[in-house]
Amino acid sequence: RTKFPTAEKALQRTRIVLHEGRLMGFGCDPFSAEAAQRMLGAVIHTPKHIPATPWQDMPALYARLNAGTVGHECLRFMMLTLVRYMGCAGARAAEVEGDVWTVPPERMKGTLKHVREFRVPLTDLAWPALIGWSDLSLSA
Repeated sequence: RTKFPTAEKALQRTRIVLHEGRLMGFGCDPFSAEAAQRMLGAVIHTPKHIPATPWQDMPALYARLNAGTVGHECLRFMMLTLVRYMGCAGARAAEVEGDVWTVPPERMKGTLKHVREFRVPLTDLAWPALIGWSDLSLSA
């Protein structure tokens, strides 16, 4: 009741496991998940908005990310390219040609059949952040 989003995900996954177990011939009853939800009763959940950092505060945040850790460098790179975490976290040297980074569709958000590769121009500031944590440092 206190962690509703987590509970909802756990319930959905439990339903899947019980259903798949039943299909595989195990003595599972997928209805058990429904019964458990009914026993817990209704939950009134009010989502809490997590505010985004105002754009005016981004230069100060960028300046604070100077510890040289992989996480700081990756976040700097994300701020400079405006690519989501999954796109940035798997960046590879083979994806960079000249000063353009091409993010493959499998690391982009969306349905794989409907997502195309994404080309990102790399600025002079983006290079040190990228080299600091990706496999580009190995190929340099």
